[in-house]
Amino acid sequence: MVGPSRMDAVFLALFIIAAVLVIICLCSKNNHQDQQQADARLPEEMKPVAIAMLDSVTYPRRNAGGDDPLSAVEDCAICLGPFEDGELCSIMPVCRHEFHRDCTVDWLIMACKNTCPLCRAQLLQCSAAAAENMV
Repeated sequence: MVGPSRMDAVFLALFIIAAVLVIICLCSKNNHQDQQQADARLPEEMKPVAIAMLDSVTYPRRNAGGDDPLSAVEDCAICLGPFEDGELCSIMPVCRHEFHRDCTVDWLIMACKNTCPLCRAQLLQCSAAAAENMV
């Protein structure tokens, strides 16, 4: 009768090891997601820096050749409203996506976001300590 109880002990040990590994994986995944969410938040002291980094253009911004892919964009991806002729727009510095100026400021200030609303590219990749040196 020693055989079956030993097999039970082996299965119990394997089950416990598997459960511990699953818990470790879940915890590390949650930590990674928490870090990504923290990186996406814009610190208060960085808001003026982020707004200053935005290029402003008047819609439509068409180049002479007409091959600018952004000139084909007709709607703001934040509010889903159309761009109007003569309207002030902002361009994200990293990915060059274009949005209404007011929508972009609301996205950065009110929602405290540090990412492009369309592709989630990080706008600023520096720490709060670096921000103090920049301002």
